[in-house]
Amino acid sequence: MTGGGGGGQTTGYRYFIGLHLGVCSGPVDALLEIRIGDRTAWSGVATASSTISISSPELFGGDEKEGGVVGSIDIMMGDAAQAANAYLTSKQTGPQPGYRGMLSLVWLRGMIGSNNPYLKPWAQKVRRVLLGWQGGITWYSAKAAIALPGGESAMNPAHIAYECLTNADWGMGYPPAQVDDARFRAAADTFHAEGLGLCLLWARQSPIESFLQIVVDHVGAVLNQDPRTGLFVLKPIRADYVVGDLPILDESNIVALENFERPSTYEATNEISVTFDEVATGLPGAVTVQNLAAITSQGGIVTKAMQYPGLPTSAIALRTAMRDLLAISTPLARVKLRVNRQAYGLIPGSVFRLNWPKLGLSSVVMRVLDASFGDLSDGTIAISAAEDVFGLPASVYATQQPSGWADPSSAPAPATVRVVDEAPLYELARSLGASDYAGLAADAGYLYTVAAKPSGDSTNYRIHARPGSSGAFSEVGRDDFAPTGQLTASLAPGATSATVTNIIDGDMVVPGTYAIIGAEIVRIDTFNQTTGALTIGRGVLDTVAATHAISAAVLFAESYTGTDGVERVDGDLLQVKILTRTGKGTLAESSAPTDSLTFDQRAARPYPPGRVRIGGVAYPSTVAGPSTASWSHRDRTAQNLQGDEATDIGPEIGTTYNVRLYDNTTSSLVDSSVGQSGTSYAINVGGSFTARLEIESVRGGLISRQKHAVVFAYSKAIDDVTTEAADLVTTESSDQITTE
Repeated sequence: MTGGGGGGQTTGYRYFIGLHLGVCSGPVDALLEIRIGDRTAWSGVATASSTISISSPELFGGDEKEGGVVGSIDIMMGDAAQAANAYLTSKQTGPQPGYRGMLSLVWLRGMIGSNNPYLKPWAQKVRRVLLGWQGGITWYSAKAAIALPGGESAMNPAHIAYECLTNADWGMGYPPAQVDDARFRAAADTFHAEGLGLCLLWARQSPIESFLQIVVDHVGAVLNQDPRTGLFVLKPIRADYVVGDLPILDESNIVALENFERPSTYEATNEISVTFDEVATGLPGAVTVQNLAAITSQGGIVTKAMQYPGLPTSAIALRTAMRDLLAISTPLARVKLRVNRQAYGLIPGSVFRLNWPKLGLSSVVMRVLDASFGDLSDGTIAISAAEDVFGLPASVYATQQPSGWADPSSAPAPATVRVVDEAPLYELARSLGASDYAGLAADAGYLYTVAAKPSGDSTNYRIHARPGSSGAFSEVGRDDFAPTGQLTASLAPGATSATVTNIIDGDMVVPGTYAIIGAEIVRIDTFNQTTGALTIGRGVLDTVAATHAISAAVLFAESYTGTDGVERVDGDLLQVKILTRTGKGTLAESSAPTDSLTFDQRAARPYPPGRVRIGGVAYPSTVAGPSTASWSHRDRTAQNLQGDEATDIGPEIGTTYNVRLYDNTTSSLVDSSVGQSGTSYAINVGGSFTARLEIESVRGGLISRQKHAVVFAYSKAIDDVTTEAADLVTTESSDQITTE
């Protein structure tokens, strides 16, 4: 990167690299997102091998900070017929594999940052639900995907377990016939109905058996083999039984009751904290639930932390936490039994009724925790069981407590409160050098921008412009945002006090400077940052006082104006975009609105007259004729921030005034005086109507940029219609000649 000027000074470096990233076993259903340095560089739905583009030059703050990411990337899904990648073949000698069976990405020597030579970590979000082993459609595809809020999807835990058992590539490789299909489908139906999907990554850092145990622990289930069939059975631990239908263990089939205990509640856990990974953000989350009755009974909190990284949302994490809390905070009876072969069908997860009169137990529902079937020399079965309270709650009357932390950086947004205009003479006098200002041509003009922050963390903005209405935009300047606020009430033309709210950067407001409200410039006389109270001078510089609606923006513009510093002439067209910046970069040019500016000799135009009075009253609501309108001179070359209530300043040599009286209802001209040098006008027409009196300044053929337009109810008895009509015709003839 080089700076401006003829020297070509180096200001930093951009870094480019080619990469081959192995992601996971493939193919997958879709690649959904690519994150670089914990920021989203690309998002979409790529379902097949293809090439995508990443254009995030401001991802890490642009060239002023650590640059961004720009380039193309080949997605290699790992299909069975996948050929060698052309880029890798061109860069590596020798035979190039096709990398089949693996999802991988090839970054085609794109930009990966600026001013920092270290590669930031890359992460990918993929979805693999419907593609089974070797790319085939997965088992029981109708219930494989479980929809999550926000359009995300998770995988049915039964399907995860099924593939771990049957996948011959990275799984245990059992034939599908070794799986109890009906009971696996029943488990899949249960999880699907509960909306209990998982998003899990197995990195082969633990045995597949351990990974399977993690899956069933997440969902409250057991996975084992039925000794009667030899088939794998997946059993959700739920209240999915009728108590009267359960088998009974009692003195008729229990050989020995070796142990029975009911733990004390004193040391029982009464709070569970569950950590999980939020699938929408990729960030860790945590939820905590409590048994308030147990906490009160025990006189304190006894907590336990559980890790369930496959839970994709806080809602599912809350339900899982409640499931665990119910089981762990309840004093459940536990029993160890030795029973005869009648209990051969009981396996871990099975439920039975226990009758044991000596302990006062009658039809107590017990869940088998472990079963040992002995050997040929011992015909008894050893069973460990506990009272059954397991199950996944359908409803939890709790929500995840927000962390209270919010990302302080927001994405750059368009500046909705902005001014793109031709600079007034006052600004040119402040910004141009003495010689340039003295030699300023009458048809010269300069760009002038003011903008308010669209968000609290916006830092500054860049000005992009192009001459005319075609061609490329280029950066022509940069500037800071102006302090701003909003009117709490409407503002009448004669009002000199107001209150603003929603103040941004109020500490930077300085009395004695100017602000912009709509098309009016006002002088800031006093400002209370705490209350938002303002006193102002109205109609400053080349503007007149106007009415402003409630919530109108107030831009405290002085000292916060931007320009490209280029002199332009009358009639030139310039199109401008304001590109705001935050810690996350610069607003994309395509997202910034376009403002078109046609230069019109603003700096050379005379100021409108000031201190308008009709019958001695400012902005009267009614006027009885005859009456007199008066005003004061103003001089653009001699005054600074005096408002339109100032007494005579000047006038600038050659200044005249046009006065026109209209019927405001029909907009028909009633009377006028054009080209007069005096500061008064007699209103002496007959009739009753709603009048609009307009007064403007003229100098050297240029009319003031704004004019006064005062509306009032007028009435006067008609004295001599013929004389007044003749006067009207004569005056209008003069008006037409002067205008031409």
